[in-house]
Parts: sequence; structure tokens; C-alpha cells
Amino acid sequence: MQIDFKNKKANIKILLYVLLLFFVVFLFYWQMSRDKKIMEIVDQANIRKVVVNGFSMAPYISAGAELEADYSYQNEQKKIERNDVVVANYQNSLKKDLIKFVKVVPGDRFHVDEEKNILYINDQPMVNSEGNIMFLRKTGMISLYERSFGGVMPEDIFFIFGDQPNSIDSTRFGPVPRGKIEAKVIIN
Repeated sequence: MQIDFKNKKANIKILLYVLLLFFVVFLFYWQMSRDKKIMEIVDQANIRKVVVNGFSMAPYISAGAELEADYSYQNEQKKIERNDVVVANYQNSLKKDLIKFVKVVPGDRFHVDEEKNILYINDQPMVNSEGNIMFLRKTGMISLYERSFGGVMPEDIFFIFGDQPNSIDSTRFGPVPRGKIEAKVIIN
């Protein structure tokens, strides 16, 4: 494209196209940065403090510890993985939020050895945060769901456990549906 310095009309037209292009690029970048800031605000709004009540997560998390939890996990699109620490609201748990480890996730095979009180997940014994085999105080509830589910955890269902055998967890109230997992605890 050659610029014709004698033709003012053509020059104005080119200048207007350049300005329009600049304006469109500016709007695009402005919108992108605005969307990013909105997402940062939304992400920050989803982070809340939680306090650990009781000793069931010790030694990994101490009683009374104040932690941050990402409540955007209420959106069921975010993946919950084995060994995530979550905040779960379960109606049979004294109407309190529970902070527990996710140990059995959808698709996992699980089996309870009732003589040894050990839960096997994908043929491996369940371990606590220190890597030691976890012995369950009660196995009846887990055994019931092993029979009911055919030993395979269904979609959107989880077993959650504390780090101590006397924990109020899936050994007492069974599996937790995905909709009852409210947040993922942020462990630094």
C-alpha cells in the first residue's frame, strides 16, 4: 500500500482504519485484563479460613490449626483426588463441617480385611500421613458399602478418613457424595 500524500481523503481513510484497528486491539486487551481481575477477585472470595476441631487429623494437622480452604470446589467440575484434605458437610456428622483426607475416589477398588481391620485400596493397604498402615477401629460400615458397591467406588462418591483410628469419618457414616464436599484445604 502506497501513501498518496496528495490525496487527503485517502490519507484520512487510512488514518481512520489504523485508529480503528488500534481501538479494537485496545478493547481486546482491556477486556482480557478485566476478566483476569474478576477471576482473581472470585478466586479470593472462594478462599476462607477453617479451624480444625479435634485431634483426628494429627499429626498431619494439629487441633486448633487455622487453615485456608478453597470453596470453589463446591463447583463439581473441580477434581477431588486421593489424599486431598477436604472440608465435608455430612448430615450425620453432628451437623459440623469435617476436615478429612479423601482416601477412596470414584473407580477405586476397595476391600476390608475384617480380621486385620485394614482397608485395601487398589490392592494396597490404606496408610496414614506418616506412611504407616492404618488400622480401622470399625469396619462394618465400610464392609457394608463394599458389598453394596461390589468393591468399586461409584462415580461422585468418596470415603473420607482422619489420620487417627478414632476419627468421625466414613467408618462411622459411610461414603460422602461429591455434593457434600464443600472445599479443598490449601496445604502449604
